[in-house]
Amino acid sequence: MKRIVSLMLLLIMTMTSCSPAVQGTSSDHLHDSSVTMPDSSTNIPNVDDPNTDENNPSQNEHTYVAVVTAPMCNSEGFTTYTCSDCGDSYVANRVNALGHSYTSVVTPPSCTSEGYTTYNCTACSFSYVDNRVDALGHDYKTIVTAPDCENHGYTTHVCSICNDAYVSDNIDALEHGYTSVVTAPTCSSEGYTTYTCNVCGDSYVANKVAALGHSYTSVVTAPTCNSEGYTTYTCSTCGDSYVGDKVSSLGHDYKTTSTAPSCLNMGYTTYVCSTCDDAYTSDYIDALGHTWKDATTV
Repeated sequence: MKRIVSLMLLLIMTMTSCSPAVQGTSSDHLHDSSVTMPDSSTNIPNVDDPNTDENNPSQNEHTYVAVVTAPMCNSEGFTTYTCSDCGDSYVANRVNALGHSYTSVVTPPSCTSEGYTTYNCTACSFSYVDNRVDALGHDYKTIVTAPDCENHGYTTHVCSICNDAYVSDNIDALEHGYTSVVTAPTCSSEGYTTYTCNVCGDSYVANKVAALGHSYTSVVTAPTCNSEGYTTYTCSTCGDSYVGDKVSSLGHDYKTTSTAPSCLNMGYTTYVCSTCDDAYTSDYIDALGHTWKDATTV
């Protein structure tokens, strides 16, 4: 019974294979188009055996078109043969997968991030990460800013690797330590107190006092014949002085004395100031000269 079923199956496949007389399926490929029924003693071919004629495409008259699928990194390459008449196809010419071809990019670790190596395939887009290295952690150096009278103190922590920074250890500002210097008022300048901090040098002025004003005493210089008169005012506090109340000079008040000329001496007029005794002579008259008389003999 099994042999009969096998013969019938072989007959159906033979009648449908690609040939000038019969169109077939893609499962079996026979040499000729005629079908001879085997007798009961004929060995039935095993259609699942790849070495039988039924599974060998080269033994049939298909018109195959080849499509080559190139191998990739993780998949094999192969050629697909497809019959343009009946659509039968099979795969052959298999080529091993290429395998990935990696280039590596090293990302070094930072203070807060781990390091790693990225492997990228140059043939496809596949990549993966490996060789992980722990983050370095910060390496902080400290800079201490001391407090002063107006600003608080603090410590600045700066990472020597990545320059990350933070501030801690705040200290309140100091109080000013002022010393005072009193500047007394003068006749023309106000007085005040200067407060200077002996810690930071800050200073300010307070306690202002109005200027004293001058306290003048006066000395009168009377006018003379040729000099004006005036009053000198001198401050008894600071010595400041000035001149005021000027009076014109008096001018000379000359009195005259006449001296008559003689035989030998000129005559002149003497002018003497009655105020200051200034004197000068003018109005000269020539000497008279002698008037000789003849001598009389007695």
